[in-house]
Amino acid sequence: MPRLNSTQYNSAAPPETLVTNVTQEIIVDIVAGQLRVPRTSLAVETPFYELGLDSLSGIRLLAALEERLGMELDPMLLLDFTSIETLAARLDQLKLDERSSHAETPVGDAGVRHASDKAGS
Repeated sequence: MPRLNSTQYNSAAPPETLVTNVTQEIIVDIVAGQLRVPRTSLAVETPFYELGLDSLSGIRLLAALEERLGMELDPMLLLDFTSIETLAARLDQLKLDERSSHAETPVGDAGVRHASDKAGS
């Protein structure tokens, strides 16, 4: 995980902003590694396809995110959240929803699968 310093993140920012920045950093790290480009060359608002990700690299991105975040993600997530910025915001929302509700949500509604979903598959 990248080391965060005070010049990257404003500690006075709301917690949601901090979480999004960390999640964006994780996604940037993974995408830069896949594309073999400097992290600084990636604009978070640029669509994945414009960055050079295809469907196979998108699946690899989700697999890496599942491992880093400890969440099982729906592959269709990248159809609706097509940039680092929008995907990070959605993942942060999923994490907040999961923490606050502790209730299970079907895959189609949230983009995340729970362990109990596998049992029924």
